[in-house]
Amino acid sequence: MNKLLSVTMALLLCTGVLAKDIEAPVTRYENSLESDLKRIQNNLKSRGTPTFASVGNGAECTHTTIQSAIDSGVDEVRVVHDHIYYENLTIIADSDFLLRGDFDTCSQANSNIRDFAGGISEINGTAFSSVITIEAPASGGSILPEITLWGLEVVNGLTGSDLDGAGVYMKSGVIADINLWSMDIHDNSGYKGGGVAIYGEGEITLNNTQIHNNFARFGGGIFCNNNSATIRNFSTSIASNVAATFNESAGQGGGIYASNQCVISLYNTPNGDGIVLNEAERQGGGIYATSGAKIYFTPQYVCESGGNNCQKTAMSLVLNKSDSDNFDNENGGGAFITGENTLLRILDGNIQGNKSGGHGGAISIENGARLSTDISRNCWNPDHCLYFAYNFAGEQSFGAGGAIFNSSSIAEINHVTFENNRADFGIVLYGSGLNSLTTINGGIINNNGDGGGNTGAAGFSDNYVLRVVSDAVLHVLSSTIADNNATLSVFGLSASTTASSSVYSSIVSDADSGNIFSNSSDYNTDCILAHEIDSFLEDDGTSFVADPSFVDRANRDYHILPTSLAVDRCYVIFGSFPSDMLDVDLQSKGYDDPNQSNTLGPFDIGADETYFSDIIFKHGFEGL
Repeated sequence: MNKLLSVTMALLLCTGVLAKDIEAPVTRYENSLESDLKRIQNNLKSRGTPTFASVGNGAECTHTTIQSAIDSGVDEVRVVHDHIYYENLTIIADSDFLLRGDFDTCSQANSNIRDFAGGISEINGTAFSSVITIEAPASGGSILPEITLWGLEVVNGLTGSDLDGAGVYMKSGVIADINLWSMDIHDNSGYKGGGVAIYGEGEITLNNTQIHNNFARFGGGIFCNNNSATIRNFSTSIASNVAATFNESAGQGGGIYASNQCVISLYNTPNGDGIVLNEAERQGGGIYATSGAKIYFTPQYVCESGGNNCQKTAMSLVLNKSDSDNFDNENGGGAFITGENTLLRILDGNIQGNKSGGHGGAISIENGARLSTDISRNCWNPDHCLYFAYNFAGEQSFGAGGAIFNSSSIAEINHVTFENNRADFGIVLYGSGLNSLTTINGGIINNNGDGGGNTGAAGFSDNYVLRVVSDAVLHVLSSTIADNNATLSVFGLSASTTASSSVYSSIVSDADSGNIFSNSSDYNTDCILAHEIDSFLEDDGTSFVADPSFVDRANRDYHILPTSLAVDRCYVIFGSFPSDMLDVDLQSKGYDDPNQSNTLGPFDIGADETYFSDIIFKHGFEGL
């Protein structure tokens, strides 16, 4: 029987804020499992003397099966982990209820003495149906009851219905808050939601929970399909789940499938895996979101009890794969986001090693969806606060958009570092289709591609760092593009379509990728420090060729030295710089270096605004 480590730290969680809101007060709150358990038990006491039942083989236990204890109508069921329970449980969500599996003996259960060594109780569904089903009452019941499952191993659920989840199944019609705490949910197989399926309404909180090695046609780990459901996922690993089927219309969302305006907020801990090693036979190896679902990656502070030794963390989307059968070249290795009003919002993050058989090695957004990224202060990793690296598109055949594929959608990409991504076309980004709009602001795009070589993975053509076709639009603002190794050119605009691009106030020092532009398509330039300008459609009067004078180019530090010709060079982007324009370190753009004369204005070219002449702010301390 698998056992989870007991919780030794209280989690103090701080929701990150958007760059434009970074001066807002930081809000902290404690999310200790121990304090939450006390809160729940106090809530039960507030209704009168709470009742409980104990379950186990010992003579002192009141029941031998969990279901009989639940049916007795008590407020709390305490389960002893002295053997495996072969049951399929049903819980009626008509009042607050607590089911716990963290007791060593019946005597301890009766005395409410937990097994602090971390033991949990295994419930085996015997491959018969859902292991735990939460149902709505026939009538009446409390308003928004709270159902808490704690310290349980949920395994071997099996369902064939097109609705039923196999591990934990919250049925349609349930209106309740559900807590899944210190759970181990694994090796369950269902149609929709191998590990957890949410059809009811309420807030679902996962904390210190592992969801792994589950299987489903849709949502191997988690399936959510209710516009009134919100899932908050703290310190939880969603790993090695699979979405697959022989039916080619299924196999989506290896880790998570979210639909029908479901909202999912994902957090991580220093030791948490995040969303990792999930696979989908079709789209969305890690995440598949559609029909207005919203997915949020949010940083948090994790502290020891008392708020000491706090550490900032960010969500990870790592080593997920779409098109796991290598058959149909499917998109979205890490995440597949599709449909109007469907959103993926990433605030800080680690997006690495995802692979797609088709397009979008890390993320594919399609059919009117939206991707929005940014970073917060006090980053979890000072070198790469929001990091897309080693994502590959098209391992089996043609692939576009090694990091991001945008088909008729909106991508707002702020303060991202892209490294070591690969694809056949658009090593970092590929945009296509009417209403495809991508804006890259404050990004560092470096060392992507291998010039069509086979280093790291075979068969990538590495054509263009950034590619837009078929009416797609790309804007690159205050970014640094350097040391990539693309074939053909840096920017690839299809000459036969109405794709367009604008590049403003950016460093493009990328000689190994050839010319900056591939042809005389529709693009605009202004204030570019470049490795060549012969490929420009016309002389804009503000762009020039120079060495950007990076701090440490060999070690990929693309901040600029105070002697760089990029310092105090530009004055406008799209007519004016907004007052809250921030560089890659979240320092304000437009610092007027008193030791430099302004060429066109006080704004530095590229992703970095140097503050070397300012002793207070030169290391990025501004605004902390």
